[in-house]
Amino acid sequence: MLGAGYVLDDWWLRANARFDGTWSVGGEHTGQRPLAVPLWVLAFDKWAGQPVPALVLQGTGGAVFAVCLALLLRRAMEEGTAIAVAATWAVLPTHLSLEVWLSCIGLVWSQAAAAAGIVIGWRDDRRWWHLGGAALCFAFAVLAYEANIVVAALAVVVLPWVRTGRPDWPFVAVAGASSSASMLWVATHWFEGKEPGSLAPVQDVFAANVAWAFTNPGPVARAITAVAAVAFSVAVGRLILPSFRRSAGTAEWLMVAGVAVMAAGTVPFAFFVYEPIGAGDRMNGLSAVGGALFLVGSASLLARLARPLAVVAVVAGLTAATVMRADRLLLWSLAGTDADAIVEATVAAVPGPEGLIVLGPEPVVRWKVLAFLERSSIESALELAYGDRDIRAELTQNERRFLSTPAYARIDIRPISALDDQD
Repeated sequence: MLGAGYVLDDWWLRANARFDGTWSVGGEHTGQRPLAVPLWVLAFDKWAGQPVPALVLQGTGGAVFAVCLALLLRRAMEEGTAIAVAATWAVLPTHLSLEVWLSCIGLVWSQAAAAAGIVIGWRDDRRWWHLGGAALCFAFAVLAYEANIVVAALAVVVLPWVRTGRPDWPFVAVAGASSSASMLWVATHWFEGKEPGSLAPVQDVFAANVAWAFTNPGPVARAITAVAAVAFSVAVGRLILPSFRRSAGTAEWLMVAGVAVMAAGTVPFAFFVYEPIGAGDRMNGLSAVGGALFLVGSASLLARLARPLAVVAVVAGLTAATVMRADRLLLWSLAGTDADAIVEATVAAVPGPEGLIVLGPEPVVRWKVLAFLERSSIESALELAYGDRDIRAELTQNERRFLSTPAYARIDIRPISALDDQD
């Protein structure tokens, strides 16, 4: 309803498909994530210029994951609790990029495939074809987006253990073999330009999943995070201290399990610069399952102490989350509008480019949501607009670099940007 659009890497993928051919849509990432390619082909070639069908496909992947999550968790806990966790994951805006940023379509369906693989392979009436189907699902999950395998592997081992007191060894063996073979492919086809850097701000993942769902980063979010940390300490204490252990129950275990899943979901991103808000919140896709476990456990613990207070907290949380979802969806919509407007303004101002086009003075960003970040995205968008693969463009990162460019070759994006009006 707000309007869908293309941002950031979407333009690079579209340009690859347009100029290099349909099956070159993934560029250097094709070898590393070959099973994401069919999804990219649909989103950025077959449906190029029509983002809505691709967003429906992406949303369907999220829905499949949520349903599979409920089906899995109800085998390890009460059905109502399982549904509450899955619904919390689906509703909270902690991983909104997975719903609205089309470049993430491979990640979304990787999560769905991993969850479906566990549903298919972990069952009481299992036959060999169930294990075969699970193996195919895990292969797809890894070859579409390899980072999801850490939490998936944890679930394969832990969920049967919680239910029966021991791992499901045949399932572990099949899932492990399929995932290992697929990871070997990924390792031998790694995109050389994607190298680990310094430690990413992984410490923010806890705050992102227990506070940033309800308010933007700031003093209120820090207060919520502090309260959540105290609640987690209470849960751990009740599970460890002999005098409280007997009265501890599902709520405390959900909170501890939630933090463990948050940590496991963060591991693959530890040395890559992702911030768990805005465009970077794709790293929360599975960590947000941990956030949902923690929040449902916290509400259950509070209900045990004071049910009316728990009802108030849940209603307030849902209200705040709904407001934040609407606010951040608007930012994504404005970013897509910005991208189109910036491209149109550039073509109008420079109808026949003869050299480098410089845009700036810096990217317009609101809570890590933006239309363009650097050269590859803006250059790809302008290549598509001019119909010329040789177009060269740059998005400067500071005003000094921007002003060093001759006035006739630079475009100030601030008056064009709708995001810039959100101050």
